[in-house]
Amino acid sequence: MNVKQKIEFWIVQIVLKLSNLFLSILCWLFFKKRKTPKNILLFRTGSMGDSICAMPAIELIKANYPNAKIDILTNAGGNNLVSIGNLISNSTVNQIIDYSDKNVKAWSKLIRESNYDLYVELPQYTMPFSSCIRNMLFCRFYLRIKAGFGWQYTDIKFFRKTQEKFRKFPNEKDRLVQILIKNGLILKDYPLYNFNVSKENHKKVENLIQESNWNSEKTTIGLVVGAKRPQNQWPISHFNSVIQHFGDRLNWFAFGSQEDSEKIESLQAHSLIFNFCGKLKPLETGLMMQKCDLVLSNDTGPMHLAYAMNVPLISLFSSRDYPNKWYPPSNNANEVFRTEDIECSVCFSSVCADNICMKRITPEKIIQAIDIKIDSIEDKTR
Repeated sequence: MNVKQKIEFWIVQIVLKLSNLFLSILCWLFFKKRKTPKNILLFRTGSMGDSICAMPAIELIKANYPNAKIDILTNAGGNNLVSIGNLISNSTVNQIIDYSDKNVKAWSKLIRESNYDLYVELPQYTMPFSSCIRNMLFCRFYLRIKAGFGWQYTDIKFFRKTQEKFRKFPNEKDRLVQILIKNGLILKDYPLYNFNVSKENHKKVENLIQESNWNSEKTTIGLVVGAKRPQNQWPISHFNSVIQHFGDRLNWFAFGSQEDSEKIESLQAHSLIFNFCGKLKPLETGLMMQKCDLVLSNDTGPMHLAYAMNVPLISLFSSRDYPNKWYPPSNNANEVFRTEDIECSVCFSSVCADNICMKRITPEKIIQAIDIKIDSIEDKTR
């Protein structure tokens, strides 16, 4: 680290510490401690990946307050198949309050009438400092909840290259859990992921497996070729090269939306693939992934579902964001590919002209990684 980088890194650390110190002072001024809450409101926004990353923190809250009723305020409620309301078990959460399809007066009145004695914010990585303060004041003076915590400022956009190289970012699951521990919750044994899987979900997956004439003696690789953001998509031609290299030596299961199904059908190697895109609900996708020995996925919601279902994972990340923030858990089962030392990295762009950072993750690198994983899998079955 040269002198310029040291100064930049120091400035980032000072801004973060002062900003979060100010949030702590406001929290101390406006909110009291609640040791044994009975009625808790959690706030968490986002789609499937955001929800899955938050589930360990929610389960930790449940483990610390087993007798409390927990409701979640979110912008993606029960009407959305990838929402937290359709993912998390009813044994953990009592009610999902979706503020996206109601006016402020309606849902805030419902919250005030519920007499919550604790509010816990599970903030997004990218929450601006001003939004942290806004949410805090809104909770205390409009929703009238007297005990609360969780506000954190994390995402600083200046000196990006220095942060990318020298700042250690926890992944989202660990970051949210650490927020709770800093606010007095005790780390204890608890289920990381408690999904709302039904008998009907299991039955549908088993029926599809039987209809597919799947050869269970072959190693099976799951594929997630789509992504919420176009710049997070590995080139479909790269997927094709990997599939053609291994051919029918392996089973290939494709997961995703109906749009992803069209991508699969466009592959030269599509005849080798069991295409489940558009046929499964999110939790059914997770159950089908459990039939796989390995999943190869872009950075998207189903990637988080794979590791949450204890399926080994090779994940493909663009360089648009800081490293590690959305990575799967770091262990021997999971491997991450992200292009380093590229001039345009940490661009935070939603549009990319050529996806150069994804293109530079070559099929040859992924083929080599899969070969190593397959050798390990086959050694265990001998």
